[in-house]
Amino acid sequence: MEFCYSMINDKPTESPQSDQHNSESDSPADSEYIKRELKDLIQRKLDQDKNGQVSYEELKKYLADLHERNIEHNVDKQWTLYSPQIHEVFSWEGYEPEKKEVLTWDHYFNQTYPELIGVDIGIPINREQDSARMLSPDELKKEETTTKSPDVDPNEDPHMRSLRVMVQRADARWKLADENGDTLLTKNEFKMLLHPDEGYEELQNLFVREATEDMDLDKDGKIGLDEFMKHLQVLANDQEKSDPHWLSSQKENFGRFLDKNKDGILDGDEIKDWLVPPKSRKFDSEAKRLLDIGDANEDHSLSSAEILEHFDQYLSLLPPEYWQNMSQDAESNEISNDESILKGDGQKHDEL
Repeated sequence: MEFCYSMINDKPTESPQSDQHNSESDSPADSEYIKRELKDLIQRKLDQDKNGQVSYEELKKYLADLHERNIEHNVDKQWTLYSPQIHEVFSWEGYEPEKKEVLTWDHYFNQTYPELIGVDIGIPINREQDSARMLSPDELKKEETTTKSPDVDPNEDPHMRSLRVMVQRADARWKLADENGDTLLTKNEFKMLLHPDEGYEELQNLFVREATEDMDLDKDGKIGLDEFMKHLQVLANDQEKSDPHWLSSQKENFGRFLDKNKDGILDGDEIKDWLVPPKSRKFDSEAKRLLDIGDANEDHSLSSAEILEHFDQYLSLLPPEYWQNMSQDAESNEISNDESILKGDGQKHDEL
């Protein structure tokens, strides 16, 4: 199971941070168009050995490549939306500063959380670049141990509490993603802010801790089956919720694959193994899931016909360019509709 998690990205769609698509919930285009896209994808990318079948290994390789493309696409788009500035940046490889595009914390904060500008959230917003405070790589690793779980005030407004938690988590991620400790983020460091599970171990540990805090309802540091299922039900899309087998399959997944020691709960190591699995098996379960959906003849591979028969179950295979084109088409239609309204096309008026 792939687990997509990032609380600091939970912002309105007009915010740079939240510009992410969900292939399961986006309104699909014409079904025949989707089938043509999938058929072309099978021929060009999926069926690497050109034997007319898509194997388990071919699915795994494609999913890994697609994952990287989706991340790069998201980082590129977010980076552009934040309008980075040119600064002199020091590195541990050389003594002379190098001019690079960077993002400052205050610029990031003001664009991502405009409703919190001027609000005291207990985190300094203006951070001037100070090369004298640059930390060594070993010192940077110690930052992870200083990040604390957000304090919870039971009397605080729920919306404000949610925003405060997001900022505190973003602040903790920022400090760890900032590899040279200059308070600025280069594009590569920004990538680790958005996708800490793709970063080094301390960032991965922070990512796991964030997820655990959200799922761990009784705050015992572990995830029970009920907590696991409640969280998945929040994340589930309409299609999954309407599937009569979905709940039972997720419970089976918990017991068979996630709960390694079969004690009925997920401890810290098991949670990390679930959320940040080794790259060698990161896409095993997703490839198997996709294979099981369409493999009607149980030959452990998928033909083009088997994929197209269940095309709506394979939308996650479509590349980011497809969803970008879909978004642009939708925006064009909205603009056309707005122009029609402004022109009064087909509109009846009943002014008093």
